[in-house]
Amino acid sequence: MDALRILAIERRIDLPDARGKQFHRSFLGSVRRHGRVYEMGMMTAYKLRIGDLLSDVDKVPQLLAQGKLSLLPDRSGDIRQVRGIFRRAEEEDGKP
Repeated sequence: MDALRILAIERRIDLPDARGKQFHRSFLGSVRRHGRVYEMGMMTAYKLRIGDLLSDVDKVPQLLAQGKLSLLPDRSGDIRQVRGIFRRAEEEDGKP
């Protein structure tokens, strides 16, 4: 299903639910910045994009207590390599 969303975004096809596109952008932005997904940052960016920041805030303390969510991101070994991958992909697509 995710592959279909990616194709729809690339072909600029309007998705019936714009939240999928916003989630995709938030996910890729997190990977680009941190070299891996930083869940807290990704979900914050996503919730801000869709205008629904506070709907799941009650779940955060429990996730933190269980160690399933981290306040600070972990970085991958070589963030420059990850950013280079994104840069090359954008150059191939002709996007800045």
